[in-house]
Amino acid sequence: MDSSPQVQQVKKWVDSKLSYIEILQEEIKKSQLKCQDHKSDEDKEEAAVAAQTTSSLKQDRFPPNILYSIPKALTAASNLGGQPISLEMAMGLRRMLFGSTFHIFSYEWKRSYFRFREPYADLAYALETDKGGATAIQMAVQVNIIKYLLFVRHKEENVYLQSLSELSQKEQDEALAAALADILWTAGERQKATICLVTSDTYFNPSIDYKVDYFTERVSMK
Repeated sequence: MDSSPQVQQVKKWVDSKLSYIEILQEEIKKSQLKCQDHKSDEDKEEAAVAAQTTSSLKQDRFPPNILYSIPKALTAASNLGGQPISLEMAMGLRRMLFGSTFHIFSYEWKRSYFRFREPYADLAYALETDKGGATAIQMAVQVNIIKYLLFVRHKEENVYLQSLSELSQKEQDEALAAALADILWTAGERQKATICLVTSDTYFNPSIDYKVDYFTERVSMK
């Protein structure tokens, strides 16, 4: 039996990956059990959107103050450059995400963001997820976070799953940044990375084939 260090290290990595899959499945089950019904909040949100939409029908442009869960400080200036989104691109994005150009981001989607569990805890490496929303995307990012922590951060060392519970908040932030950068770089075929900025301008007019959400229409790619 070959007991060389390289073979032993590969076996440890395989064992770690299998353990992670089991833990991640268990974590998803726990998240599903802990989900609460946000129906009342969603009704209030939809009522507010309806009121804003009614008042905006008299205007030629979309209301400039409806960015939902995007903090005002994160709205980028339009003069930063980049490629404004077109109606065709927005429709393609809708079809890819939802299968229809009339399906807009739900209340859960708008309030979703990346947040870790408590540092130095058993699940310090895990992202928190809510019912519905962007859970599928968050789980895809979660896989890349685990990949970075186990196989990229300390390439020359033997990393055990237990070490994932010893993360500080700074290490969590670094893992998230590395995971997102790797996803964007991979999507650009290792040649470029494109990010989307929400600006204060609207880049295309409404269409009968596209339902506005006052968010996608303001995206600029850089």
